[in-house]
Amino acid sequence: MSDSLILCPLCGEGRLIEHTQERHFKNEGLAYVVTGLRYSLCSHCREEITTPEQSRHNKRAIIAARDRAVAERDQLERLRPGDILRIRKQLGLTQVQAARVFGGGPNAFGKYENAEVAPSEGMEKLLRLADSVPEAASWLLRRAGLPASMIPQTPCGRRNDCVEFRRLLKGSLFVALPESRGLLASDLASYRPTSTTSRSFTYSATTAANDERVCARPDLAVVG
Repeated sequence: MSDSLILCPLCGEGRLIEHTQERHFKNEGLAYVVTGLRYSLCSHCREEITTPEQSRHNKRAIIAARDRAVAERDQLERLRPGDILRIRKQLGLTQVQAARVFGGGPNAFGKYENAEVAPSEGMEKLLRLADSVPEAASWLLRRAGLPASMIPQTPCGRRNDCVEFRRLLKGSLFVALPESRGLLASDLASYRPTSTTSRSFTYSATTAANDERVCARPDLAVVG
């Protein structure tokens, strides 16, 4: 049965007439347009109604448009050999070490960086993740048996959620960092008690860089 023969469930007098429209979507910086979205308009009360069948159609259309947009973006933003070299150097890895961390074989990164072979889609995503998320890069290096302190330290955006950091500041025994910058792993090594009656606390920069408690979520951090 076509929509034009369906009685409007709102007013009970008009008939539903199907129309199509397009809508613009934006998800995590990815913008795309979905065309052919279906809805019905009552000929009497002029209310817009989406039937269950139209909703299913629209959901499929949105998913398909999003998938096409993601595929097009990934194709346009493929990592170039220079990008792979930059990421590896930024992490302080040799080509052999990079293969230990990301996989692909001992000669893989030499081929990537010389444009002999293109990395797989999965490899590209892993490289982008390590490049964008320092915590992920630290985890990958530790899993490969390499020290996470090889990664250049960057300010922590979750400073106020760091249990270890708050413990150090408790009781005003430690001097707070300037609010203009975030917490660095090495900052924990610089904290010392300002009172001779407080217990001593030693924390090296290397230990801080490899300690999962640093800037961990409060409900996961374990403070000794």
